[in-house]
Amino acid sequence: MTSPPPGDRAITVAGAAGMWGDSSLATPQILADGRADYVVYEALAEVTMAILARAHARDPGQGFAGDIIATIGSHLGDFADAGMKVVTNAGGVNPVAAATALRDAATTAGLDVAVATVAGCVSSDAVEGFHVRKCIVHN
Repeated sequence: MTSPPPGDRAITVAGAAGMWGDSSLATPQILADGRADYVVYEALAEVTMAILARAHARDPGQGFAGDIIATIGSHLGDFADAGMKVVTNAGGVNPVAAATALRDAATTAGLDVAVATVAGCVSSDAVEGFHVRKCIVHN
């Protein structure tokens, strides 16, 4: 591995989940290690999206990977103390509800953390590759 150029800083990204229903054991291990700048929780696949869409159709408050959101929510203070940022697609078909659940967890814990949501992205047919034409961001 080479060092970054002077003035640049390398970042460390840790993977805490590779699918919905994955073990939550990685989270305390990553926190104990302390080297990660970003922690990524990957949650979605085609089957998962179908399950989440069906759950959302039954209950508009659902449609996100609740177990991953709960794991993140229960460690918000630890992530903040460690200076780690969390990135996830566990919002599934209802990222706004997932973000609300995280904000509620932060409020309950007495934490002031930023939670951002990207929802409603529509891609174009891509000229020279993929690019986003319209994307709604909720803070």
